[in-house]
Amino acid sequence: MTTDAPTPPAPSARQGEPPYLARWRLATGLLCVAAVACIGVAVLQGRGVLPHALWVAVLLHALEGALVGGLCDWFAVVKTYRTVEQHRDDVADGIGDWVRDELLSEHVIRKQVDAVLDSEATRDALYARLDKELGSRDELVTKVEGAVAAIEKRIVPAALAFELGDLGTTRLDDVTRDARMEPVFRTCLAEAVLVVLDQPECAEVIDAALKQYVGIFRSLGIAKKERVLSELKQGVVQFRDDALPNADNALVKALEKRTDLLLGTGVAAYLHAWDALTELERRNAIAAMLERARPVVVTGVTSWIEAQRDELRRMTTLKDYDIAVSIRNLLVERLDQSVSDGVGNAVRESLKETPARDFREMLEWQTRRQLEMIRLSGTLMGVAVGAGLGALLHVLGA
Repeated sequence: MTTDAPTPPAPSARQGEPPYLARWRLATGLLCVAAVACIGVAVLQGRGVLPHALWVAVLLHALEGALVGGLCDWFAVVKTYRTVEQHRDDVADGIGDWVRDELLSEHVIRKQVDAVLDSEATRDALYARLDKELGSRDELVTKVEGAVAAIEKRIVPAALAFELGDLGTTRLDDVTRDARMEPVFRTCLAEAVLVVLDQPECAEVIDAALKQYVGIFRSLGIAKKERVLSELKQGVVQFRDDALPNADNALVKALEKRTDLLLGTGVAAYLHAWDALTELERRNAIAAMLERARPVVVTGVTSWIEAQRDELRRMTTLKDYDIAVSIRNLLVERLDQSVSDGVGNAVRESLKETPARDFREMLEWQTRRQLEMIRLSGTLMGVAVGAGLGALLHVLGA
């Protein structure tokens, strides 16, 4: 088997000298010195210049040990990176499996997530970031107003273009005819009517109607607004409580029979009326609603954010913070073996797409500095072992 001479590796695509170059020079220099010295001592001893003394035996075997140890370690290092280049795909598979099974396993990631939540430094960093981003309350209000305004810009065009059409009324008819919803509609409609009947304006309307249409009968006391209001309220209460078996009230019976008609027709008329509005009328209506809702939304959102910030300030770690715990639980629920597999496969495929020589140089750049230290250690270990072996052989030979 032939091997290459211990020459510097090919220059890396990275800028500057490789980080292992200084150690490579030292290890290679020691190897060359050991080789030259070993040959020199052997030649001098063979020609009788040096005696067959103990110190010569120790020196010669020490140099031989340094030469053998240095050459073996040099060959191992060179062969390692050559193998990486020649079998890039196998190495990439091994690294991908290591990342999947060890570095980013489900257990490891969960442990790291819990460690982050348990750290007071994480809480402090999060609060400092929030404090910097949110600022004072006035600054926070300004930011919330800006966010609400940005949302409104998207809402208005969508609302202007939205047509309620027949789809909404069809679905509403289905709901109003659902037997499970009938008690709900009954209660809500009755309570709404009772509220209206309790308003002073309602009595005035009834009184005006009686004056218009009842005429002489009202003057005789046959029809009074108080009596009409009482009858209406009684009928609505009976309708709400579904107490019709003993009731003889035409209004209540009409409400009972036509609940779905009242709801469906009324809402359908409203929806179709909205579709018939001009763009200007819709824009004015939406603008009016948004103007009245904006202060309430801004105040509510600002107060909620301030409350969350105050709550966070009082907590020791993020594990005491409900929102952080909810996020953690969501991550844990979503974190399964497929995540580790996905990361491992991504690493594997990325390494396989790297040209073999670039892959080797990248690995050398990151790891060869430590291997060159092994070469130095091997040369020095060879000196020690060779010296001891030389002394032992000299004593046994004597």
